[in-house]
Amino acid sequence: MPTRFKICAFNIQNFDATKSANCRVMHTLTKIVSRCDICLLQELYDVFEEIKMKWNTEKVMFLGAFNAGCGHITRQDKANIRLFSNPGFFWLIGDKVDTTVGDLTSCAYDRIVVHGQPFLKAIQTLFSSGLQHRQGV
Repeated sequence: MPTRFKICAFNIQNFDATKSANCRVMHTLTKIVSRCDICLLQELYDVFEEIKMKWNTEKVMFLGAFNAGCGHITRQDKANIRLFSNPGFFWLIGDKVDTTVGDLTSCAYDRIVVHGQPFLKAIQTLFSSGLQHRQGV
């Protein structure tokens, strides 16, 4: 369990191809970002905003290991993370789901997060049909 909650911020606007081609710079950034808990989650919301503007769509699905389980992020911290606090996002893999393959850990490392009416409608349909099936309807 982490002792402190860490937030990272970078001026990504000034991060050009020259800097990204420098292996030393990339290694240093990787070390820094790996110590941060919510940098990725906040950046994903920014990516969502870019997708909305560039392709005029809100139908987005994010998949990956977001470091959002097993004590990495508290309930209080989630209130400040836009992917959690914005009601338009639906987390298909919740905090209590074990996505690990080992017997020693039980954490929700891997996540699927969706936004957009077609995704939400499909989820609602699947939930309803699964519920009806279990109830023998």
